[in-house]
Amino acid sequence: MQFANPKTFKTLENGYTKDDKYVFKKGGEIIKKADPKTFQVLTYTYQRDKKNVFIPGEITEIDVKSFKILECNNQGRKQKSLYATDKNYAYFQGKIIPNADVKTFYLIESDAPYQTYAIDKNKVYYSGKKLKDADPTTFKLNTNKTSSNYYDAKDKNYTYIRDKKTITKNK
Repeated sequence: MQFANPKTFKTLENGYTKDDKYVFKKGGEIIKKADPKTFQVLTYTYQRDKKNVFIPGEITEIDVKSFKILECNNQGRKQKSLYATDKNYAYFQGKIIPNADVKTFYLIESDAPYQTYAIDKNKVYYSGKKLKDADPTTFKLNTNKTSSNYYDAKDKNYTYIRDKKTITKNK
């Protein structure tokens, strides 16, 4: 970080640093167009300043004014999830979820720290991918966890273990 000003240098989260003129990625590379006065590390995936949203340090087309990271419940505490939205798209870990209806997009609440189900008016998603044949109007989590960090789920037709539907149809 040969350009860093030692008098104003600050360490941020997830390996980011900044001084009065630049924001640096892990390893010291300058993040182009990042404003050090307003730059924030939101999560490992997302950073923002007053004009841009960044995905690990790279500028994106995400609308900064409408951008929000969706929160989930983690053992009684609100926690930022892997999902985010802006006025145009829903995202999972920084990638656009194709054809998601952002106006009706929401997370299914659970107390499992890595729960990754989301729903819009037309589809159910697991880790940002459409869950084939899932019915969004009847889809819900079961009350029992299949492992320490995940719940299974069901709808009017099937039971799902993570992103796999069981062979047996629900009655």
